Amino acid sequence: PPPPPPPGRRPGERALRLGTLAVVALAAALVTGRPWVLALAAAPLVLLALALPGGQRPDGLTARAEVEPRRCFEGEQVTV
Repeated sequence: PPPPPPPGRRPGERALRLGTLAVVALAAALVTGRPWVLALAAAPLVLLALALPGGQRPDGLTARAEVEPRRCFEGEQVTV
C-alpha cells in the first residue's frame, strides 16, 4: 500500500493550479518586460489569498443520522 500522507495541511489541486498559473504569468511579465501581463497573475493571486486558512482546523468531525422508518421504498420521502 502507498505510504500515509504527511501530517498537517497540504494545498489542494486547485491551489496548485492557481499557484502555477500565477508563477507562469509573473515569469512571463518579467521576461517580456510588459506590465500588463502582471494583470494575468492578479486574479489567481487574489483567489489564493482569499483561500488562505483563517482559523483553527477542527480536530475531528462527528455525524449521526436517524432515519424513520427503517425501511423505505422508491418515491417515498425520508427525513434525515
